[in-house]
Amino acid sequence: MKLKTQSITEYLDAQLPPPIMTSALISDSALQTLRTLAADRGERLPALIGRLAEFALAQMTNDVGGSAVPELRLANAPINATTLQTVAAMIAASRFPGETGSMRARLVALIYIIAAHIAQNKHPTTAQLSDTLDASKAIIHRLVKLLVMRGVIVRQRGRQARGAAPLLLSFSSDPLSALNSAHRAATGSEIDMTPIRLQIEGGSKTAQATQDLPALVAALAGTRFPEDTGSTRARQIAVVLAVQSANDCGSNPTSASIAREFNAQPSVISRLVKTLRERGVLVIVPGASGGRANNLAIAPDARKALEASHVLETGGQISL
Repeated sequence: MKLKTQSITEYLDAQLPPPIMTSALISDSALQTLRTLAADRGERLPALIGRLAEFALAQMTNDVGGSAVPELRLANAPINATTLQTVAAMIAASRFPGETGSMRARLVALIYIIAAHIAQNKHPTTAQLSDTLDASKAIIHRLVKLLVMRGVIVRQRGRQARGAAPLLLSFSSDPLSALNSAHRAATGSEIDMTPIRLQIEGGSKTAQATQDLPALVAALAGTRFPEDTGSTRARQIAVVLAVQSANDCGSNPTSASIAREFNAQPSVISRLVKTLRERGVLVIVPGASGGRANNLAIAPDARKALEASHVLETGGQISL
């Protein structure tokens, strides 16, 4: 689309005075709205104004392919369980350039931990997520930044009497559409939703409801086994979630099928599964075809077995 640079330049020259304070160019009501919006999103005011200007220019030049302003609304209520499961499945099925299966596993674990915090009416900060997993703040910051850039998570400024208010994390109002849009922009195609819909629909019909999944996720995040890092705990959570999702749909996955789901190294998933089996979280069950594949299921007393293993190896209780 041809840009009418000359006419736009003439318009700006005619309308705008020499550079002066923003408050002199914008009405008081508009400036207050911008300040509130910038605070809610945790952005500096000039950066927000710049992005809005880019969006306006794209509209003026009919550049429909231009960058759009991201979804701004927040979903402050706890996220619906089906939506959360769908987002997790979409992250596992996504193929953003340069992203590994291990990173996708950590992103899946992170959204469940965020959801667990919000379910307790405690919107977490990036630092709190780092403390929950005992993981590097820099790594958690990068993962949160990815989720924000893809429209799954939004940041809003909290409230406190003194000092800078913390940036609290919440789910966006439509994380499914936002994630698909981000995937299309990065790869040229949307995430294939067909197997995901079949998985979710099957789960809604055959869910076994035998596990307190949020409690198990919280327990895994709170473990402090000597050989585990925060990244290891996040990947363990992702494996457990993948097994539970398949169990809810009436099937029992294998290490190989989980590796394919995340497009991860089979050896990495095998080690995670081996550790979770040793700690009593996962068990081997007979396959439907009666073959030799090691089909996996969540152990009936997974959380109690995990707690007992933690006491035996560390001498202390899990930090919840």
